[in-house]
Amino acid sequence: MKKFIAPLLIALSILLLVTTLALIGLKIYADNIMEQAGRTETWHEADGTIIENIAYAPHAQNTYDLYIPASATTTDTLGCLLYIHGGSWTTGDKCEGAWFCKRFAKQGCITATMNYSLVSTAAPSVCIPTMLKEITHCINSIKDEAARRKIHIRNIALAGYSAGAHLAMLYALRMKDVSPLPIAFCTSMAGPTDLQMLFIIPEDSITAVREHAMQGNVHPLKRDIDALAFFCSGQQLSAPGQYTGANIATLLAEASPIAHVSSTAPPTIFAHGADDQLVAPAHTAKMVAALDSLGIRNSYIRYPQSDHLLASDSASVSAFNAAVSQYIHDYFKSK
Repeated sequence: MKKFIAPLLIALSILLLVTTLALIGLKIYADNIMEQAGRTETWHEADGTIIENIAYAPHAQNTYDLYIPASATTTDTLGCLLYIHGGSWTTGDKCEGAWFCKRFAKQGCITATMNYSLVSTAAPSVCIPTMLKEITHCINSIKDEAARRKIHIRNIALAGYSAGAHLAMLYALRMKDVSPLPIAFCTSMAGPTDLQMLFIIPEDSITAVREHAMQGNVHPLKRDIDALAFFCSGQQLSAPGQYTGANIATLLAEASPIAHVSSTAPPTIFAHGADDQLVAPAHTAKMVAALDSLGIRNSYIRYPQSDHLLASDSASVSAFNAAVSQYIHDYFKSK
């Protein structure tokens, strides 16, 4: 992952490939991998109701699927689990989270899996702040849709895989004060926590871009640095003086969950493969250390034989499911 991007996120193309196998025609292989990873789940009519493609905002990608357990009644006050899909922030679909939603809706909570705007040449204005705002809109819609069905949601937990885990953690830490529902806990599966570990830009490259700009020239790397800065912050770099290592580091930190850890951080479950070559286990280790230093509850499920797909450790899959079930009990039901 220690590659400079040209253009934005292309260095994550391998991650994009392995997290979207089902979408590129390798269905049999993908299904086998998902089964090994424990990411399949049955659903029967008696389990509850699924409402698909609910629009939460005007753009085509602004939809979610809602899972209402059969046990839900109008007298219940329930928790909600919202799953955010992975795909390098450039691809993916809410169907990735169907297994998660089915599995834990059966335990009596509302669940949902959402689509969100993705980075692409066709959508040049999309950035991390865009995605965070859309999570707020989605939570609002879930709350309203449940209320329309006379179901009250008490609080919400955010979960995700890879890039989706990054967004779940970043929202839970940075946006908790604007969330339409209190954030009970968070779940990260192979999620990056520090974008400075993903996008390493040599100081001399930044200096070269600045010096060229001061002379009225455009350095070949300027486009890449501009794209990264906008992706992280939604801000355009406009003056030569903005091309400094410190400024770029600040923009990367703003989009990094690790930079927003505080004493009010939510309890968090982590799952990470020891052989993950795409999002290094150090991402999770740093976050665990930060939460531990503040005395914040967390559970780190290690997958000792697994890579980024988390597909080679059946005991870890069971431990992960048990951890989520325990957090559901502790933060949704024990009220």
